[in-house]
Amino acid sequence: MENKELPINVAMEYAKNDYVKSINEITAKYNLPMCLVESIIGSIFFEIKNISRQELENNIKNLEKEGEANENN
Repeated sequence: MENKELPINVAMEYAKNDYVKSINEITAKYNLPMCLVESIIGSIFFEIKNISRQELENNIKNLEKEGEANENN
């Protein structure tokens, strides 16, 4: 596609495929058994959940600040 924003469902599918491809390449590169891959991915997921929560909190704070700014105008 040329400079058009992908629909979110298409972007999600492409991203998922890229993640799986990367995981498979890393797994092969380090010759890891799936039990270790599962543990590593679980750890990564935990980090992502924390970042996601922080992002949500920041977004809510920003929306509240914007609401306060709009009320003062």
